[in-house]
Amino acid sequence: MIFHDTLLNDIGIYQYGLIETKQIIFSEEVRKICEGNVCRNYGATWACPPAVGTIDECKSKSMEYEMALV
Repeated sequence: MIFHDTLLNDIGIYQYGLIETKQIIFSEEVRKICEGNVCRNYGATWACPPAVGTIDECKSKSMEYEMALV
């Protein structure tokens, strides 16, 4: 799948890459950093914990796709 740069630019994405979802590492350590609210967005966005669910739930949802946009 190839993304159209103009479409991505229109929604404010100027740099991106693709990764196979099987290469993503789902880590308890990262979750703990999130829970520490280092970025000050914990609980404030649907794309971050706790809205994404547990690590197992997040991994299960992610593995439904072959590729991820990062």
